[in-house]
Amino acid sequence: MSPIHSFEPTPNGAAQFKRRSHKEATVSAETAIREVIATIEASWKAQQLAGLEACFHERAVIVGPGYAEYARGREKCAGSYRELAANADVLAYSESAHELRVWEHTAVYTFAWAMSYQREQGPKAESGTDQLVFENTPAGWQVVWRYIYFEPSKEAATGT
Repeated sequence: MSPIHSFEPTPNGAAQFKRRSHKEATVSAETAIREVIATIEASWKAQQLAGLEACFHERAVIVGPGYAEYARGREKCAGSYRELAANADVLAYSESAHELRVWEHTAVYTFAWAMSYQREQGPKAESGTDQLVFENTPAGWQVVWRYIYFEPSKEAATGT
């Protein structure tokens, strides 16, 4: 692949042409994307909500099974995480099968998850997968699309 070119400021403020290899750019992108993921996770796991909106593109969309739209727009997407942080007491949570694939302007992060939590209606256990699509925007890497899949519950699978 050809090198990625950029202009970076020097200590005196002048722009300096810099060449970065594809590998350097990918590592830098992976680090930036993982920082966005960490900010999102901290929002609902530790109720650290600062910077959450900046993780989402202004036209971001969250969809669920059947591609039903759950949220559209930066504020509503961030709001879905704020709602979880405010209204659910997470009792147990685990993730597995993490994959991050990065291209020049796009990235996809996928993982499987399992969670048990308490809400007003009582305890609930769910599991599934998440797929986050990122775009490298002038504001940095942002989520543009999230697909969340829920595994059928044991009750639904057995008819009980």
